[in-house]
This record gives sequence, structure tokens and C-alpha cells, in this order.
Amino acid sequence: MMLLALACLVLATTVGVAPSMRIERRASIRVRDGPTDILAIAADIELFAACIHSGLSTAHAATAVASVSENEQWRSVQALLAIGVGAGRAWEPMRGIEGLGELAALATMSERSGGALSTGCERIVDKLRNDTAHAATAAAERAGVLIALPLAVCYLPAFFILGLAPTVISLGATMLN
Repeated sequence: MMLLALACLVLATTVGVAPSMRIERRASIRVRDGPTDILAIAADIELFAACIHSGLSTAHAATAVASVSENEQWRSVQALLAIGVGAGRAWEPMRGIEGLGELAALATMSERSGGALSTGCERIVDKLRNDTAHAATAAAERAGVLIALPLAVCYLPAFFILGLAPTVISLGATMLN
């Protein structure tokens, strides 16, 4: 009886502590790593490209995207562009984030050379969406393999025991007689 009470106490302590540690660790990873929704980033870049294509300046396009985006980096870029900071420094908050880093490099090069920004944005969006589609397909294929694994673990031994074992035993019995 005492052993059962001790086991329940240990279990309650472990269950009570482990989820909170897991939540804190996951939250700290999300804050440090930045946005993880690649499709939202692609939508932001697509909106930016549409604004540029319609004739807005880079600063006004960034303002339009910052007003609807959940990504804080857009607000930083918009604020820096609004006060007249050069593109190299203004787009710095986006470097290191998938998709946005490529946009930052493209915007910096476009300011220096005058290259078309909207077509480059469309290429970035296409790449992000294709990468996301490939990642989703790979995850679905992995799930299919993982779903089939328990079936193999259950049915393969049953096949050996119920299908092959009687056959081998009967063949062995007839060969020995």
C-alpha cells in the first residue's frame, strides 16, 4: 500500500513538472527562431510584389505589408525606410529568415542597380510555395510509412505463426517419417 502511494506521488510530480518544462522550451525556441509560417511569408512577399508592380515605392509597399502582416520584421523595415535609411541597413532585420532574407538581398541589389523587384519577388514566392509543397508531400509519405509499420509488426509475426509454422512443421513431420 505504501509502495503504491509512493508511486502515485512520483507520477503526479513527474506529470505536473514535465508539461510546463516542455511548454517553456518550445516557447523560447519560437521566440528565438522567428516566424515559421512559410506560406504567410510567401503571402507577405506576394503582397509586396503587387504593391511594387502597381507603382508604389519600396517604402510605401513595405508600409502596406507591415499594416497587414503579423511579422514584426516588416514593421522594422517599414520604419527604417520611412526615415530614409539606405536599403542595405533598412532590410537588415529580415536577413536570416527563409524567404525574407532573399527579399532583403533582392531589395538591396534593386536599389543599387535598378533591377525589377516584382519579378524577383514572384520567383521567391514560387520557390517558397514549392518548398512548402515538397515538405508537405515528404511529411505525408513519412506518415504513410509510419502508419504501415505497426501493421507489419502485428501481421508479420501472425503470418509466421499461423501460416508458415504449421507448413514447416508438417513438412518436417512428413520428412522424418
